[in-house]
Amino acid sequence: MTTEEIQNLVVSKANEYGINPNIALAQIQRESGFNPRAVGASGERGLGQFMQGTWADYGSGSFDNAFDPVMNLDAWGNYMVALMGMFGGDYIRALQGYNGWRLSFRSPNVAVNWRLGFIALGRIERLRQT
Repeated sequence: MTTEEIQNLVVSKANEYGINPNIALAQIQRESGFNPRAVGASGERGLGQFMQGTWADYGSGSFDNAFDPVMNLDAWGNYMVALMGMFGGDYIRALQGYNGWRLSFRSPNVAVNWRLGFIALGRIERLRQT
């Protein structure tokens, strides 16, 4: 798939799951650069950069399916809907949860983690306004 086709799919899936398409595009760009074959440093896979445990909860079938753009974005949509429900519709907190920031409270670099995170989330918040 081309980048444009991936972006169109992200918008389609965002609409399907009731998520602001601008935020979805920014999030998937940040996660994988719209590369469905992306593999992160910790083994995250696909457009939404799923870890194996999160894939087991929200994905479908084998972890290898995380490389399928449609299956990955369905898992992403299910996960974001769950997080939005957990955080009362707050996109910022849902995005923090998506990236496991709840664990950053245990990190000695909490201030750094949050400062960097809020810079990125500030950009996403501006997109939400559009």
